[in-house]
Amino acid sequence: MMIVVPFLRNGHFSVYVINLNHHRVDILDPNDWKLIGDGWKQTHKGMVQYGNNKGQCCRLMMRRLNEAIQVARPDSWIPKFGNYKCELLHDIHKQRIGSNDCGFYCMWYMEYYDANTAKVLWPYSLRSDVLQFIVFHKANEQKELPEEIEQLHSPF
Repeated sequence: MMIVVPFLRNGHFSVYVINLNHHRVDILDPNDWKLIGDGWKQTHKGMVQYGNNKGQCCRLMMRRLNEAIQVARPDSWIPKFGNYKCELLHDIHKQRIGSNDCGFYCMWYMEYYDANTAKVLWPYSLRSDVLQFIVFHKANEQKELPEEIEQLHSPF
């Protein structure tokens, strides 16, 4: 079981997954921090202040979300997760350095993340699926396509 939260900070999207199975918050960040450097700690674990509260960004956001859920639904099945440890997952598909594809990657993370294995089950056909969507989209102004390409058209 999991709660998936898209997160935007300083113009960069990532996904926080409250992993109720493993009692932690999994951070899915499309930046390849191994190549960029150690900036992920500042981005996700850096100190922030919100009102009278100060703490690590990830933990503070999760505490606030947990409190909001407990107030809105005090009798819900959702356990308290405000003190779960925040872990960055490194072994997931990453965007190219310098690209602005973080939102795209995060949408796929949200769809294909498996909380049991802590892996993004990235579909092998993702690139061809996206290409087919773009080529055959009704907004595509190129209406006449070569016969070889038309044969690939299948409804979604």
